[in-house]
Amino acid sequence: MSKNIFILILLLTIITYIYSQKENETNNKEKINAEQGYNNFEDDEKEYKDYVNSFNYTNVKYYDDTNYTKILDDPNPTFVLFYTQTCHYCFKFLPIFVETADYCHEKKIEANFIRIDSDSSPNATEEFEVEEYPSIFFSYKDEKYRYEGMVTKEDMLTFMEKKKNDDVYIIKNLKEVKNYLDKKNLVLMSTIKNKTSELYQAFIDYAKSTMSVEFISCITDECIKKYGEDVILFKNFDEKENSYIKDYSKIEPDIFFSSVYNFVTIFGMEAGGFLGRKEIDALLNYGKNALIYVRLTGKEESNEKPKEDKYDMLFKQLGKELRFNNTYVFVSDMGETVGTNIGDAFSILPEELPGIFYYQQNTGDELANVKIFSKRNLDMNKVDKDFVINFINEIKKGNIQRDLYSEPPSESQMEDGIRHVVGKTFDTYVVNEKKNVFLAVIEDEVYMEEEQNFLRILKKLSKKYENKNIKFAYINISKNEPRDLEIRSDKYPFAYLYTNALDKNNKSIIKFEPKDIKNLSEKEVESFLKKYINLNKIDKDEDL
Repeated sequence: MSKNIFILILLLTIITYIYSQKENETNNKEKINAEQGYNNFEDDEKEYKDYVNSFNYTNVKYYDDTNYTKILDDPNPTFVLFYTQTCHYCFKFLPIFVETADYCHEKKIEANFIRIDSDSSPNATEEFEVEEYPSIFFSYKDEKYRYEGMVTKEDMLTFMEKKKNDDVYIIKNLKEVKNYLDKKNLVLMSTIKNKTSELYQAFIDYAKSTMSVEFISCITDECIKKYGEDVILFKNFDEKENSYIKDYSKIEPDIFFSSVYNFVTIFGMEAGGFLGRKEIDALLNYGKNALIYVRLTGKEESNEKPKEDKYDMLFKQLGKELRFNNTYVFVSDMGETVGTNIGDAFSILPEELPGIFYYQQNTGDELANVKIFSKRNLDMNKVDKDFVINFINEIKKGNIQRDLYSEPPSESQMEDGIRHVVGKTFDTYVVNEKKNVFLAVIEDEVYMEEEQNFLRILKKLSKKYENKNIKFAYINISKNEPRDLEIRSDKYPFAYLYTNALDKNNKSIIKFEPKDIKNLSEKEVESFLKKYINLNKIDKDEDL
């Protein structure tokens, strides 16, 4: 009797265990499907439909090809979710979509939530230009926007509030400002009350054109008391405290937002990140110091980013250390197409690589006084952290001479008797030339007609006074920077006459700047030259 009771109890225990395990398995499966998405239903249409229908869609409407056009006709804020029956990620998001809809209903936030199954609604899918799943769109006041934020209730609600306020999130107090800044890297805040002002309108236009910066507005008394009426750029460097740059109300709106764009492009890169075309252009207009390791490994006519070499990691580490010392560190490659404008920007020839380049900018009313320092043709086996740090320190001490900005020397440097001088050949063919030199200074494509006329006159004079005591040359100042000579002007073209260049005691530089450049004549130039030198003096020495 006792034996039978024991067996019965044992059987009941086993049955209870098996039942509990099956129940746990069912619960876990439901939990996995709800939290992690649709993973196991692709071959079971019934199980898929059961999963989709398991949610309470009281606050989420189902649309298809028969009624999707009503979405754009509705001026109220509307989220639209496109999904398919075989998309795992769609069903990871589905519970969050339903939760957000329920939250808005509970809090009386005016918003519509619609789901569309693309498998059964091809016309709606084409109209919204859906290319991937899930795709979420937001429609408001006859406009539709693709939602590209994080898939969370909070981010969707923030996105909606921004779209309802011209892409600007409205902040109500200083505490909320601080909380918002603590979560974001780059924030542009307006404290301008006058929404018709030029700066505020530029602020709104920029907010609509970029996703790289968060835009907020706070016009409460406490915000204006702290920041004044202005537009303020907040930046959070890694995990350090927020700092801000203000007084932009004194700058032209276009200039301000251009500088913000350049800042965002550069700041958005990781330390030691790769400089492509867009990033190089932003750096040149940004106004911060940068150290760049430039190599030559890119494939010709390839838009692919070159593979990392073993020195990239060194510069990534240096980037993290130097970023807080107002120096950004990057890597670039002078491969064909990949980084051609790095060569133009830093006057680099392929045979001068690998090298490291320090780009130093002093900001003021304009981004002027740019200085470039470099070490070229490096044996990279000798380059380590100490080598690079010492290079930067020597620059700061003034022990390294800056580079000259220069375009590459042309293959044919002589054009009908006139030498085309560039920054790198300026000393050789002008400063150290033993004959007198008449140097025309032009600026690329600014005064083209006047420049062409000037060069035609010089070609005639060059032929007329061939083998005499003078040489003629020209330099394009927009692409070259001669050392120790200030040749900027408000009016181009003009010229300099270098007399007795090697005779230090008698050396002189005389500027020729005609009053009427459009009607300049050969006789006027010739008269100027005869005033200072003997043009008819024969020089038997051969050209250098």
